[in-house]
Amino acid sequence: MWSAEEWHGVRVFLRVIGPAESSQWDMSQSGFHTLHPSATARCRVTSDRLLRSTQDGDTATKDEPQIWTNVEFWKSVCPQLTITSSKDNTIMSTTANQKDSIIIAEKEAEKRRNCLVKDGYALVDKLEDGGHPNNEQQQLLVTKLAAAISGLDGTHGYPATFVLLYDETWELARIASQVLSSASSSTNENNNNILALNFDMLAWHIRPGEAGFSPHRDRQPLNVADSFTSNPKKSHAEQAQQEAKYVTLWMALTDATPENSCLYVIPKPYDPGYMAGDDKDNDEDLDPLTRAVSTKESYQHIRALPRRAGESILFTHRILHWGSRGNPTSSTQQKNKPRIAISFVASDASFEAPYL
Repeated sequence: MWSAEEWHGVRVFLRVIGPAESSQWDMSQSGFHTLHPSATARCRVTSDRLLRSTQDGDTATKDEPQIWTNVEFWKSVCPQLTITSSKDNTIMSTTANQKDSIIIAEKEAEKRRNCLVKDGYALVDKLEDGGHPNNEQQQLLVTKLAAAISGLDGTHGYPATFVLLYDETWELARIASQVLSSASSSTNENNNNILALNFDMLAWHIRPGEAGFSPHRDRQPLNVADSFTSNPKKSHAEQAQQEAKYVTLWMALTDATPENSCLYVIPKPYDPGYMAGDDKDNDEDLDPLTRAVSTKESYQHIRALPRRAGESILFTHRILHWGSRGNPTSSTQQKNKPRIAISFVASDASFEAPYL
């Protein structure tokens, strides 16, 4: 059992709700909240129905807290990853110190910002510029996390997002937070970038033939304009060119292709509800996706965004996006391989405050 003095690192609160008769974790119906990693450690799982048998016959239920709170158990599930003790938790900090700061050329950061403003998304081939040694270390981190998620979900049957229990996930979060901060040029009254990691984090393990989330927007604010930076001196057209206050970095931990499920988006210019909002009062029969693909020709606006392992996508809270269904009969090298990914979010606290 963990004590308040042990594992002063990650603290995860899960609320999993699924059909009583189901032996599957149903994360699509779950409320998921990640608390600040520097909080006193506890892994607390609350639900009326928690049941999933592991491959070796162990069962984790709400009636068996010894499993949920046993550090050594979770270390055995992902032996390639680490869980630090309270005496060594610097790796859990999501604020990078000077020696851990990554190098992002301003020219590249500006290019990504322009793509986010123009299209609602931007491709990130490398988290750090050039041939920096950190690139090799980051790729090793990607490989480790992919293997860990494969073990968590593919072998033991736990949700992929349980990877948040491990130090290496927060190491990647620290790197991702810097990339996310560079996705906006706006600063707050303290002259800090408005985008800061808000601890909204998810991971996926999509088996062959399965699909990711169906088409959606990440946020539906009542006033869409307020979810972007504003300048009252600018015209309505110029306001549409402002930066988002909520940006996601989605990273492929294994190759993500149309064959094994990659992300698809409808770029901002072809989405009538992106800035105007999705006001059903005007047309109750049309949902946002139907409005965006209202003609045969409009389907040609859909973009597939395949990514190699370690590559990422930045996108705003307003872009319509989804994970495609993989091809279970694929004859490519992706056959019988899952699509594994992880995402991190940064937001302006004036729009959405961090979970803690």
